Order: sequence, then C-alpha cells, then structure tokens
Amino acid sequence: ADGRKEWQGDKETVITSQNQKLNDLVFASDLFKKVKSIEENKTTL
Repeated sequence: ADGRKEWQGDKETVITSQNQKLNDLVFASDLFKKVKSIEENKTTL
C-alpha cells in the first residue's frame, strides 16, 4: 500500500488471517484459495 504495515505474523498465522489485502496477494490462485478455505474449516470444527 502506501508505506503502512498492513499485516504482521508468521507462516502459521498467514493461513487464518482475515486481512483482505494479504489474502488477495497470498491466495490469488484458486489452489491457494481452496487451501485457505480448508484450513479455516478445520479451525471451526
């Protein structure tokens, strides 16, 4: 963005992040969107 820190975390928390800008960047492909969805569902079970 414009020099602001949008997110801070590690490889363990990136998958469950609710930051839309981060998700748009990291999970741009359909494959990674599916992976994120599966991981989110695991945490709600």
